[in-house]
Amino acid sequence: MSDNLYQAPEADIEREEKATISLPEELNPWKTIWLKPRLTYRYLLAKNPEYMVIFLAVLAGIHNALDRASGRSSGDDLSLGAIIGSALVGGVIGGIITLFLGSWLVKVAGSWLGGRANTVQIRLVYAWASVPGMVGLAALVLSIVLFGKDMFTTYTPTISANMINTSLFWGFTLIQLVFSIWSIALYIIGVAEVHEFSKWRAFFSIVIAVLLIMVPIVSIAFLVILGTH
Repeated sequence: MSDNLYQAPEADIEREEKATISLPEELNPWKTIWLKPRLTYRYLLAKNPEYMVIFLAVLAGIHNALDRASGRSSGDDLSLGAIIGSALVGGVIGGIITLFLGSWLVKVAGSWLGGRANTVQIRLVYAWASVPGMVGLAALVLSIVLFGKDMFTTYTPTISANMINTSLFWGFTLIQLVFSIWSIALYIIGVAEVHEFSKWRAFFSIVIAVLLIMVPIVSIAFLVILGTH
């Protein structure tokens, strides 16, 4: 422990150092977000914290909607057109709801752990952290073009037709997984950056935010099930 009783706390020193870091006049966030996320977040927050936020959130919502449809084998009951149409509409709505509600919850959860971010900052982080996930979206779209309804059904004759199709399918699946993990990592880094605390606190802020959504939903579903018996 330092003998200087008047020394500023380490967190305050970090904030002062961060404030003195000079930002470049021009920066391409589409390039820098991949390997320099903290610099990119600072730059965007300083220049325009609303830049492309809605657009990216909508794309992320569509990606999530298509993923859910695939995971649930929605094609067993719906046509490919119906799946894509519902994913587009539901993705837009869900993406915007997730952007605003999710960001508010992460802001609240982070504040419980000593964070300082506001919802505008969290929204920007959420949107721009999804950029690597857009590669996964492109891979998913290409998979749909190649394999059609097989991407949404339990029975997959086209994918299983030959080794090439099967290899392509698993290759695209791996691409989606890798870039989804990359997006999650960027989100944790971003939440830590704007809340001004550690990545572990950022991780638990996100976990708490998810629980704040899931616990009421699961509780209501449980009560509904009990009520039907």
